[in-house]
Amino acid sequence: MSSDLNEFLAEHGIKHQCTVPYTPQQNGVAKMKNKSLMEMARYMVNSQALPHSF
Repeated sequence: MSSDLNEFLAEHGIKHQCTVPYTPQQNGVAKMKNKSLMEMARYMVNSQALPHSF
């Protein structure tokens, strides 16, 4: 981690969490977060009556 990145995150109030690479236990957390984000994005697109191409 560079000090520039750490400073940027601190200035913007972003909490940074590192994970251990190649750990199936932590992959589940990432998959659930991605699923939640995709569901929210689909809902926002559908609520605005945008074409399906979006």
